[in-house]
Order: sequence, then structure tokens, then C-alpha cells
Amino acid sequence: MIKKLFLLPLLLLALSCSQKEYSLLTVLTDQKDMVLIAEYYNKIQDHSRLNLVYDDYISPEDITLYSPDLVVGKDLNNRQFQELFIEIEKPEGIYPVLWGENDEDSASLLPLAFDMPIIVYKADKKNLPIIMDDQSLKAQGTNGNRLDEGDFIHMGFSPLWNPDFLYWYLRGKGVTFHSQEDFGYDQDKLSLAIQTIREWVETENQGFDKEKAFTQKYRYIPDYQLLKQGVIDYSAMTFTQYSRLPGKETGEMTFSWYGDGEHINPVNCLYGGIPKESNQNKRTVDFLYWILSVENQKELIKYKGIVSPGFSLFDRFSTLEEINRLHLPMVFSDKLGIRLFLEEQLGAPMEEPINWSAVKKDAIYPWLEETLWENNTLPLSSFYKEWQLQFID
Repeated sequence: MIKKLFLLPLLLLALSCSQKEYSLLTVLTDQKDMVLIAEYYNKIQDHSRLNLVYDDYISPEDITLYSPDLVVGKDLNNRQFQELFIEIEKPEGIYPVLWGENDEDSASLLPLAFDMPIIVYKADKKNLPIIMDDQSLKAQGTNGNRLDEGDFIHMGFSPLWNPDFLYWYLRGKGVTFHSQEDFGYDQDKLSLAIQTIREWVETENQGFDKEKAFTQKYRYIPDYQLLKQGVIDYSAMTFTQYSRLPGKETGEMTFSWYGDGEHINPVNCLYGGIPKESNQNKRTVDFLYWILSVENQKELIKYKGIVSPGFSLFDRFSTLEEINRLHLPMVFSDKLGIRLFLEEQLGAPMEEPINWSAVKKDAIYPWLEETLWENNTLPLSSFYKEWQLQFID
């Protein structure tokens, strides 16, 4: 079964004066950064205390089980969760596109953070676009391919190297997944996208056999190290993954965002929602507005840098445009520097199936790899159903 880690509710910082009264807010989360946020929040004010319940994968049933006042996590952007949360007035400063098609003044999900897909390469490469699409990446990767006695000794790029990239590519071709009634997708769009990936490998990289031989010979170490050694030219990853690489590895590297040439689709979006059954709505709304304040996020990022170093808050970009545009380039100049996306270049997040992180990692990604590497013909729907059977007692 999907592994879940449940920690008994823990009051992170008790009041020093037991006579003071405060509201106890229970937060159900799958984000470890909520620990330091709760610690900081509990320390600076006396009217509320955050009590955390941690779960690797949050389900709608968990809201009934744990009765939280607030849910903060991934995989919340779907109808099943939205129907469980109250509508609250939208705070200012968040990228408008992150609200999706919701043009109302209120929303049941508040976007808190997001990651971005990037293509990493050596900094000495010239005249590469700030946003690379699959066509420019294909052309640049092909230019770097070199063979010796019929085998690759250097490759520019392959779409097969990273299952995340395969998913980004599918989404760029209009493939979406849903679970309004059952897991579903557009089979025609999926089939066409898979076919274009196969054509990329067959025509630009001279076939799957040569790719397999290169992978077996060279790709026993991480791709970013092959990039540094000059064995490959491009590596796909999220900005969060790039930010975690040691400075000695990225000192001579830079990146472009990966998108359609004009827009970059955010990935791994994080949301907050207040369950309808909570009786602490006002206090919880106040906390969400507090965390979605520019000045408070600056202080939280500073605090995180002291107690738990990592990129920004939740290891993602903020949904506050001002934080990304003015603050993060200064605090993380070694990795982010001037490689900043503009507001108009940010794409809209997609609604996703329930438990999307597990579905993507444990069902879609293995199916893509088997389909492409091994030419497996089992439909994704059948593969998904087989994956689901392991959770039936």
C-alpha cells in the first residue's frame, strides 16, 4: 500500500505562561517546512498555536479522520478536495494565472508555492532561449550527438532520460489526466504524443538500441555529473532539484526554463484549504493571510535559511510575484541569479487526479518507461487498474 507516515498531533511550542488563552489550530500537511513555519508562528504571537498532523499522502478521508482546521499540501487541486473547503476571499499579490479559470473574488484553494521545469547546461553555451521548447531542445541535442564505430560516445539530450520530462512533454502536447468519476485521459492525444517521442528517438538519436547502449555504458552516475564531465549537453530537472545540487557542481552551469517557447507550466503546486467542518475559520484565514504576506515570507525564508537550509519556502517558488521578482534573486543569487521568468510567461496549473503524486510516480512513469523502452503495448488504463489492485485488502 501507499506508505503513510502519521505523527501524533504535536504542539510545537507551548506557551511560557499557562494563564494565557489561545486558539489551537490543527494543520494536516504533507510538507516538512510546516514544522519550521509552525515553530516560528507559535513563537511570534500569542493568540493561536499550530498543531501539526503529518501524512505523506493526504486523502479526502483524512479530513474526516483528523478533523483539521487547515490542509496544506500537494495533490489538492481537484474537485474532490475543492468541495470539502470553504470559499475565502483571495488575497492580493498572487499571480492571477495561478487561480486557473476561477475569476471570482473568492476561492476554496489558495495557491502557496510551485516548482518550475528547467533544462540545465554548461554556462559557456551561447544564444540559447530563456524558454526552451521541445523543438529547440531537439535541435540543440542533435547537434551534440557524436558516434565512434557506430556507438554514441557523447549525446546532446534524450527525452527518455527523465520521466518528469516525459510528463512535461505530454502536457505540452495537450495530454491531461482526470478522475472525476474514474481515472481517465484523451487516448488519441496520448497515442500521438507517444508516437512523436518515438520519432524523436528514432530520427534524432538513431534509435532505441543506440540509446540503450549509451545508457548502459555511461548513465550509471547522475546526469548532472555527466553534464559536468561533458558526456551529455542537457539535463532536465525541476528548479528545486537544481537548487539542491552542491555549488561545486553548478558553478559552471546555467539553465533555461522548459515550456512552449512563450509559457512555462508550473509543476508540483502546493495549496492551502480550510475544511467546511472546522470551527476555527477566522483564525485559520488570518494565518493563511499571514503566510501570504510579502514581509512575513521574507522573514520565514530567512528563518528557514538558519534552521533548515533549502530553496525558498517549501523548496518552491512563492505564489507572490514580488517575492520571486525582487527577493529570491538576491537571497539565492548563486542558483537563480537573473534567470527569472516574467509574470506573463507563467502558465496555468492543471486540475489533477486524486492522489496525483503517487499516481504519477507509481503508475504513469513506469508505464511510460515500459512503453517506450520495452515497446510495451498494455494500455495505460489497464496498467493503472493493475497498480490499484495492490491496495485492495
